[in-house]
Amino acid sequence: MIPKSSKEEQAFFDVNVRGTENLLLALKPHPPKQFVFISSVAVYGVDQGESIDEGCPLHGKTPYAQSKIQAEALVQDFCAKYGIAYLILRLPLIVGPNPPGNLGAISKMIQSGHYIRIRNNHAQKSMVLGEDVAQFIQQWNGPSGIYNLTDGVHPRFSDLEQALARLHHQKLKWTLPQWPIQLAASFGSGLRKLGLPFPLTTDRLQKMTATLTFSDTKARQELGWRPRPVLSHLHELLR
Repeated sequence: MIPKSSKEEQAFFDVNVRGTENLLLALKPHPPKQFVFISSVAVYGVDQGESIDEGCPLHGKTPYAQSKIQAEALVQDFCAKYGIAYLILRLPLIVGPNPPGNLGAISKMIQSGHYIRIRNNHAQKSMVLGEDVAQFIQQWNGPSGIYNLTDGVHPRFSDLEQALARLHHQKLKWTLPQWPIQLAASFGSGLRKLGLPFPLTTDRLQKMTATLTFSDTKARQELGWRPRPVLSHLHELLR
């Protein structure tokens, strides 16, 4: 979500930073052997790029990104102090039943039959199956570290649209060049500032049209991460 007030901005820090700190304090008397923290690729603060790895600087400026950066630091300090093995997972778009955010919104628009594609949109996106991440956490047994997780395929956005259309038994009837959709997105952003709902904003359009992929090579080499391709399993997860 995009915070619309200082109160909503503070909520990210209350949950992600203070909540993590409270949990760690509660664990002090009896520290666990392992600790897993779910973070986000938002910590890198980039809107486009390819094969971004864990060595990329943390330039995330949004309240969400900043709260995750601070929480990661808390986890690393605590685990180092008490000798706890830790796993920090920086995740991209997570795919599973009833997806929130952009994926859920796009899925609903396609299902309604009113979805409009952007012409010549070849942007690629990193994504990962939530089920794969959950199983991976259960099987993890060290070493400690920070890892990106993706499906390794980074499908094109147009391929995701087609997969969702097949899932909902819909045809993608309308395609427009980017400029009129950009105008609609600007209009939508203005409505959002007034507290009025609109399915498309400039922020959402940016995420739909810019290639942004992350490397999971480190997790594959060090932890044996072997994910399934998202689009091949979309039907069973979103049906």
